[in-house]
Amino acid sequence: MSKAAAYAELMRPVNGVMMGIIVIVGAFVAGHGRLPPVASIVMGFLVAYTLTSSAMVLNDIVDVKIDMVNSPGRPIPSGRVSVAEAKALFWLTSAVGLAISAVMGLPELTVAAVSYVDAVLYDTVTKRTGLLGNFMVAFTGVSPLLYGAFMGGGVNMAIVFETLMIFLSMVGREIAKGVADVEGDRLHGVRTLAVVHGPAKASLASMAFYLAAIALSPLPPLLGIANPIYYGVPIAAVDLVFIYESLKLVRSPTKDVATRVKDVELYVVPLALLGFALGALG
Repeated sequence: MSKAAAYAELMRPVNGVMMGIIVIVGAFVAGHGRLPPVASIVMGFLVAYTLTSSAMVLNDIVDVKIDMVNSPGRPIPSGRVSVAEAKALFWLTSAVGLAISAVMGLPELTVAAVSYVDAVLYDTVTKRTGLLGNFMVAFTGVSPLLYGAFMGGGVNMAIVFETLMIFLSMVGREIAKGVADVEGDRLHGVRTLAVVHGPAKASLASMAFYLAAIALSPLPPLLGIANPIYYGVPIAAVDLVFIYESLKLVRSPTKDVATRVKDVELYVVPLALLGFALGALG
């Protein structure tokens, strides 16, 4: 595998693309079905992509010892990318993302900077705190929606509800991820709910956060701020997946099941974003 491919794996481009799409969805929802100029869309996408990449790279730099247990094939523990090379990539992606956001305006720069600081603090300080770390990861997941909202005209009530839904579901996924990684986390003193209270109780907590997100999902159409059909159909499908996968983890809180559950729950995010976007029509 080439060095470029190893760098790409380190940056987790799928995550960056997903965050870029969330920026665009945020702008579309805030604009009530209208998008800002193409140049703004491209710049907003690049900010999300580069800052997400920087967080992914820093995570692997900090977690190299844990990854030797949980994910020995990752670029750094496998020796395909050195720590020095990873640090250079981290600083480059950080500088590009923050510079572009500064050009776009003060609200955008503020959201980007707060999200960036949050991600750095998580990777270097609070990751081992468990639930607090889960909350911080979830904030980095919703910040692109807020970034896009400022691009599109400002935060409205639809953005507020959708931000809360993403936040709660991401906390649920992070807790489930802790169930999957409990062996390596326990070895290195990471105090996830699965480590502190056991995988069974952590699985119940994960499901509780998903159910909280699901409970909010009917409110936008009921309040008249989202198209009930265009929004309702895809979001209902996402809710059903979340319920099914959460129940599966509660019934069998093992590493293999947790790994599959957290992956499946990530795969339905595009469907949720589609529902948010379509809900802004009409």
